[in-house]
Amino acid sequence: MNKKLTELMEDIQEDLMEEVMDEVEIGEVPEVSINRIKALATRNIGKMSEDKRVPDETYKENNGIHLETNERSNRAKRKGSRGQFTKRILIPLVAATLVVGTIAAVNYNSTLKDIFGEFFLFKDQVQPIEKSMSAEGLTFTAEGALIDKKSGLFIASFTKDDGGTFEEGSEVKQMQVQTERPGSMGWGVKSSLSEDKKQLNCIVDLSSNQQLYGQKLTLEASGIRVWRNLSKVSDIKLEELTPIEIKQPWKSYTSALGFNQILVQDFKEIKLDAFYISDKGIELITSYYDQVNIENQSTYIEIIDERAGQSYEPSRSEHYWSEKEALNKDYYVFNQFKTEDLPYLKLKVGNNYFENVLDGKWQVEFQLDKNSQTKTRYMSQAIKNEKQKLTITKVEVSALGATLEGYKGSKKIEALQEVYLKMKDGTKIALKNTGMNTGVIKFNMYYNVVRNRESKEGQNLSKTEGLTKGIITPTIDSASDLLVYDFINIEEVQSIVIEGVEIPLQ
Repeated sequence: MNKKLTELMEDIQEDLMEEVMDEVEIGEVPEVSINRIKALATRNIGKMSEDKRVPDETYKENNGIHLETNERSNRAKRKGSRGQFTKRILIPLVAATLVVGTIAAVNYNSTLKDIFGEFFLFKDQVQPIEKSMSAEGLTFTAEGALIDKKSGLFIASFTKDDGGTFEEGSEVKQMQVQTERPGSMGWGVKSSLSEDKKQLNCIVDLSSNQQLYGQKLTLEASGIRVWRNLSKVSDIKLEELTPIEIKQPWKSYTSALGFNQILVQDFKEIKLDAFYISDKGIELITSYYDQVNIENQSTYIEIIDERAGQSYEPSRSEHYWSEKEALNKDYYVFNQFKTEDLPYLKLKVGNNYFENVLDGKWQVEFQLDKNSQTKTRYMSQAIKNEKQKLTITKVEVSALGATLEGYKGSKKIEALQEVYLKMKDGTKIALKNTGMNTGVIKFNMYYNVVRNRESKEGQNLSKTEGLTKGIITPTIDSASDLLVYDFINIEEVQSIVIEGVEIPLQ
């Protein structure tokens, strides 16, 4: 491959930059969303640094380095934003030098088509890997990756060696990317079944302080689990129960003093401990112990009014784990009902959890090439705000986001917050800081497109269209619904705005 002298110098500078970085900060990882497994929510993609700190709300089982993305909202537990821009006057455009790179088209296999869609605008940037390992009756394949310098999407799949199908709700328990050189990273993982359920597809969304190309990478996976979302109607007759007054604070209530009554035979671990009618309405306390081979269990109660044939959610609910009793407790209030309603009411019991169905470990090694399809601008531009002064020397924009490089104006700096792209049609695309590296005098800041899980305003994108006017965070839908993701068409980028300074990228 022929390279310009400027490209060779850039590669050397990047290697040197890695060596001098002595202070690392990895921010929030960009979110990936999934439609098929509706119970999963991506509220709390974690943060990771060299000291392996973990956020307050993560899975009960955390392997110490992988920060899970499947933290559930209260709504998801019970039942199975677009960035805003502030108006400001832009100062005149700064002078700069632009470099635009290209890469050749690559093999776009059937799995990648299933993930990204056949007409994916950026398919020529997806690098095929196609390396496999078989164990425990499954073949694990690293299919391909779409990366920029230090972030990317890694696509993998599982198939059964006997040609069988996966159970609905199946997903990989853990998956991560390891770099040959030590560093820190944060990532999220999502899974989805192919239409015929014979292939379990997975995607890893990674943000790292390590350059992802030019070194050995290892994609590791362990365990298969199934999400159970079950519900049953209880035979308990509320009007025949002897009320037990629930005194506050309810968390101090000891289940041994109450009914300790099984609500549904299929869920014997879930017990009704207290029932009372007060001026608040119907109050309930339920409890359950953690089960072997079960993870992230959550329960919910609804009340069915047989007169109307309608199910009602609680007006208030709280969950509490009692360390002293090693017991999960739930408190519910239904303010819709009174004593005279009891003969017509039934309890609906929901039971949601992950069941581990297969233990196993798989890993494959590979290397990736640099994605040179970027827009790069060299300059010397001062950026000032109330807290700091920086000098930007390089801006690089890829399909996944943007990287800012430059010199520090003080010993301690913070990531710049107001950063967005202006497209040729006038659309603004919000960028979110996902990490920062700082050395003695230099820094790198990393930004990705703000993920939008809400319904799009205006027109929707089809698989054959590029960026649609009027949509601030453009989305391309995959064929399999695994991925609803935001990308940047760099050919349509006009400029990047950093703290009110507009830098042209044409």
